[in-house]
Amino acid sequence: MRGGAKAPRQQGTEASRQQGSKAARQQGSKASRPHGQLWTFYSPLFRQFAANALGASPSLSCAVSEFVYSHPAALDEEVFLKQCRMTRGRTSGPGGQHRNKVATAVFLTHEPTGVQAQASESRQPERNRQVAIQRLRVRLALEQRMGVPRPGYEPSARLRARVRSGKLALNPSHRDAPAILAEVLDVMHAVHDDVGKAALLTDLTRTQIIKLLKEFPPALADLNARRAQQGLKPYR
Repeated sequence: MRGGAKAPRQQGTEASRQQGSKAARQQGSKASRPHGQLWTFYSPLFRQFAANALGASPSLSCAVSEFVYSHPAALDEEVFLKQCRMTRGRTSGPGGQHRNKVATAVFLTHEPTGVQAQASESRQPERNRQVAIQRLRVRLALEQRMGVPRPGYEPSARLRARVRSGKLALNPSHRDAPAILAEVLDVMHAVHDDVGKAALLTDLTRTQIIKLLKEFPPALADLNARRAQQGLKPYR
């Protein structure tokens, strides 16, 4: 009987060892978890606190309605051109006798908004077409404001992809430039031109936002005009 009584105690000891080993593995896994994963977990809560600080609802719930940012300047080219009316013609001005012999100028009108742009510098109609499309996108970015909710706004994938090593890497002539400009201006509009709040929402810095606006002088001029009305110094 004594020999038979040892078996339950041995089984209990083995179970305790297994539980202790499992707890140690779990503790080691938590200790080795990268900080990036922890930041990914807590970032929605952080962004909710940021949204509350910018004047949103005081609720601490992270379950905000999903919002996908969209602007006419950010549409895919196929969809964008379906909204546009394109005509070709000739333009007057310098360029020599060859310029007006062929109707190479391209005129685009974004029909939902009535915004227009044109290009006629090149003798190649396709080149003028591409330039006109880019110019129209920029004009839409400058002139058309879309609503950005708070809370609920998240930087678009296009904007996030352009932030590299903490800096906004963007050539003003790049096809993504009008879309990113439009997004930043919409966020600026939502926070009443407060560059600091816009930087917090877009994950940019104040310097990066002002630098972007400098690449498009009308955008910076409009901002400074509104600041002058409030008695504030202009950005340079």
